[in-house]
Amino acid sequence: MEGLNLLKELVEINSETSNTKGVNAVQNRLKEELSSLGFNVSLIKNPDQSVNSGELLLATKQGRTPRWITFVCHADTVFRTDEFNHQLIFNDDKTKAIAPGIVDNKGGIVILLNALKEVKEDTELGVRVICSPNEETGSPGFHKLFSELGKDSEVVLGLEPALPNGDIITSRKGNRWYDISIEGKRAHSGREHHKGINACVELALKISKIQELTDYERDITVNVGKISGGEKHNVVSDHAMGQLDVRFPCFDTRSDLHQEIEEILSESEVLSAHDKKETDISFEVVDDCPPFKQGPKSKKTFEFYKKCIERIEKRSISSVSVGGAADSNHLNRRSSIVLDGLGAVGGGMHTYEEFIELSSLKTRAQALRNLIESAHQLTTI
Repeated sequence: MEGLNLLKELVEINSETSNTKGVNAVQNRLKEELSSLGFNVSLIKNPDQSVNSGELLLATKQGRTPRWITFVCHADTVFRTDEFNHQLIFNDDKTKAIAPGIVDNKGGIVILLNALKEVKEDTELGVRVICSPNEETGSPGFHKLFSELGKDSEVVLGLEPALPNGDIITSRKGNRWYDISIEGKRAHSGREHHKGINACVELALKISKIQELTDYERDITVNVGKISGGEKHNVVSDHAMGQLDVRFPCFDTRSDLHQEIEEILSESEVLSAHDKKETDISFEVVDDCPPFKQGPKSKKTFEFYKKCIERIEKRSISSVSVGGAADSNHLNRRSSIVLDGLGAVGGGMHTYEEFIELSSLKTRAQALRNLIESAHQLTTI
């Protein structure tokens, strides 16, 4: 089967995110394959020196126009060396295989290479490949680069796994992470309670209001991921902090939510009984991942891909929206075509039963090749 030997080779490399040697081994193997196809390939060190990661792979092959179709995949997995046997295990009829990272995302890498090997040389759009070394931890350090590369990407295609039934992803929520910090005034809770300004109470009041912004009908969720503060039973707390994960379906909702959160945090509700002084409230957006939503051009592109799959695999697929973000989100802009889940068909991601439908190495590559060769037509309506 086309690509099976390479898949076996990649799976046998332990590339858990923190194992930078293994991650770089996968990147170098991908570099060899892409270089042989005429791509210019660079390996880029993480610009954030505080982040321990392997190198990011960036490969380009010019088209007839300065516009790009950009593929996004990743070399890392979540599996440590001591918790999984890094080799392929086939089922009885060899239609499926189990292995760490086989569907997330090494199968996607193989499918991309299988497709690119069959694409005719002279394409309208240039082809760009990004392979992240640390997607499983959110690709910290590379978000600015993703955003820059997204500016001239007419089409962004993510090689994350398809759903187990073959469906692909046409929209992903965006998310923002907020760190909230509240400073109060320390005091003895018995003798001088009236002189204290309780930061923990302030945080509790704010969190209660922000949590009410969750609205399932509008596809909005707010999660309080962490809170901490104070010191002892008998001390009025002078510091408290909270961490929020806020998820939203579109850019306009993101703006509305930010304004509401800003308004909630703009005024103190806890005062010192002694001198009426307030808490000091501040917040920081520490991660900002944009959403992508199915627009008219993306819908047209999905319908084209759907027909390809129906012809090749003899099954119908649907488009789905998911709450989790991925690297493809960071390349999105309002006018982009963005699809994800164009990698292998399988399931059990991040578990000991992670598997791949081996036939999808061929069928999804065929559909992807058709998509690449028709991409320039799909960018117009």
